[in-house]
Amino acid sequence: MKYYLEITLKEEQTCDLYTLWSQVYTQLHLALVEVMDEEGRVTIGFSFPDYYFDEIANLGFLGSKCRLFAANKSSLIQLNLIERLSSLLNNLHFSEIQTVPSTINGYASYRKLGKKTSFERQARRHAKRKGVSIEEALAKYSEFEPFRGNFPFVRLKSFSTQQSFRLIVKKTEETELKTGKFNTYGLSAKVTLPEF
Repeated sequence: MKYYLEITLKEEQTCDLYTLWSQVYTQLHLALVEVMDEEGRVTIGFSFPDYYFDEIANLGFLGSKCRLFAANKSSLIQLNLIERLSSLLNNLHFSEIQTVPSTINGYASYRKLGKKTSFERQARRHAKRKGVSIEEALAKYSEFEPFRGNFPFVRLKSFSTQQSFRLIVKKTEETELKTGKFNTYGLSAKVTLPEF
């Protein structure tokens, strides 16, 4: 990833950080859905510079920043985030699109955690719903990790079922760059992003 754009969420009395995250992340997700490939993957990944999770206290939060990474500027420009998030501009600060610094602190992956259920069960449900083979469904859920603990999350609403759900995010520190694609939430268990 060569370029990034940083969004800072500014909490106010009229809008708390959790509500703001829900609104912002919904629009980020929709922007990624518009640019996904035929496999439902994207080339833009998200990191959270202020991410915090304390295993002992079993408590975490995303912080107030989101960095969007891409291999080229045009991918970030194509998202048209200023217009997409125009109703929230008073609560957001956008950086310019910048080059990733040459000196970094390491790498991290950010993955979506699943509910307390097995990935085999999720894969069977997916195969039945989408009419695909169980092998294809198992491949889709290869990044699945069951949710345990109070990891940081964003409350979102499914557009297909209209049900509210938690998008639970787990950060894993990594030592090397690993390339690939992300889901439409900007997350991947396998791809790493620079930390700085």
